[in-house]
Amino acid sequence: MQYSSLDGSPSILEKLIVWYMHHFKSMVIEGTWHPAKIGPYILKSLNFVLSVGLSGFIIVMVNFYLDRNKSDVSEKKLTEISENLKKILIKIEQNGKTYKTTTPATHSQNSKQR
Repeated sequence: MQYSSLDGSPSILEKLIVWYMHHFKSMVIEGTWHPAKIGPYILKSLNFVLSVGLSGFIIVMVNFYLDRNKSDVSEKKLTEISENLKKILIKIEQNGKTYKTTTPATHSQNSKQR
């Protein structure tokens, strides 16, 4: 066993060893057993990490499921729209009609015509 000097102050290493023993080791003081002081902090931290981690995992899984369903629905809608556009273009080509685009008359053009 290591002892510090009675007439001097403990070294930094001795202070660290005593601090470590007080916080991380179980002790028997005056015949009664005392658990390590760090135990409740570790349990609280572990509880927090697991609850936040589990809730984050659940949120990610729900978002993954919803995004997968949304992408399936949007893909079906895009396919349907594409097919409808193809049908319209085929009908236009079969009829041989050409559509002339017109621009709306502006105020200055209307005043010149009067």
